[in-house]
Amino acid sequence: MHSHLKERWRPANSENLPGGSPHFKSFEQYWNHYVPNHLLPRLHAYELMMAPYAIAHMKIGLKL
Repeated sequence: MHSHLKERWRPANSENLPGGSPHFKSFEQYWNHYVPNHLLPRLHAYELMMAPYAIAHMKIGLKL
């Protein structure tokens, strides 16, 4: 997702970011706002076994 959005909104300036938000000076600032406010609330997953859940949770945390 990160690479797709970064490619879509390149070059990273405030005119290319969604909404043209003037308070975001770079793609990284926008991404750091987007993930906790828009991406994470839409992620849902279910795992019945504890070990795969713990590993997946750790890997997602490391990626984000």
